[in-house]
Amino acid sequence: MRYRELIVVTADFHMPRAMLELNAVFHGSGVRLQTYAVPTASLKSKRWWRSPGAARLMVVEYCKYLAILGREAVLGLGPREAPAAQQKAPQVTRHP
Repeated sequence: MRYRELIVVTADFHMPRAMLELNAVFHGSGVRLQTYAVPTASLKSKRWWRSPGAARLMVVEYCKYLAILGREAVLGLGPREAPAAQQKAPQVTRHP
């Protein structure tokens, strides 16, 4: 069974990181990702940063987001595929 579309349901504050992760996994697969972000009650206030719990939640999530961005940047520096020389089996020459 092959999926063509996935619906991603997660908390609104977590959606950016979730999409980074999923886009990395499904890159080039043809799978379409559709999002449904569930509102977080503690973050709906206009002054959510004044709540220690809400502020901590956002700071921790942002740190995780930056870690994923860093990981993807580092992985993007390496080769996407093995070089052609590594893909072919070495030929052994036998002398009579």
